[in-house]
Amino acid sequence: DSILFFKSWFSSPKQMGTLFPSSSKTGTKIARLIQDPKNVLVVEVGAGTGQVTEKILEEGVIPANFATVEYDKHFCDELTKKFPSLSNILNIDAAEMLKH
Repeated sequence: DSILFFKSWFSSPKQMGTLFPSSSKTGTKIARLIQDPKNVLVVEVGAGTGQVTEKILEEGVIPANFATVEYDKHFCDELTKKFPSLSNILNIDAAEMLKH
């Protein structure tokens, strides 16, 4: 995951929203904030390498109620491979979300 992150960062540093990828520990802390995961809609903006995505799914969010938004096509391709149960991986600029 880190190799993909830094490869994307070096090729397009101005498009990255962070200097470092999220850790598994950070993902766990974020996912634990979700109340009633079976009955909530979740939109993750800037899914990156999927560290937070993984923890959100582990927390029990239903894949049909979960969308990820990621601008970088390489990250989207990896997210699609890593999380085949997610059908809402959007390869768009977050500023364009309301149009979808």
